[in-house]
Amino acid sequence: MVTRAAIALANVWPRLRGWKFRAYVHPTHVVVTAAAGEGLALAERRVGLVWQMLVLARDA
Repeated sequence: MVTRAAIALANVWPRLRGWKFRAYVHPTHVVVTAAAGEGLALAERRVGLVWQMLVLARDA
């Protein structure tokens, strides 16, 4: 919930400036499932206070 609020707040500035850029939050399992459908697998995951980093790799 904190992450979604932070992203909503971060999107205010681009919206006010008329920029098309927006940040989005997606559930991790949705991203990993979509990536798997394209031949990628989760190689690493790091978690911070309000963020996650996923490393997705294709088997060689």
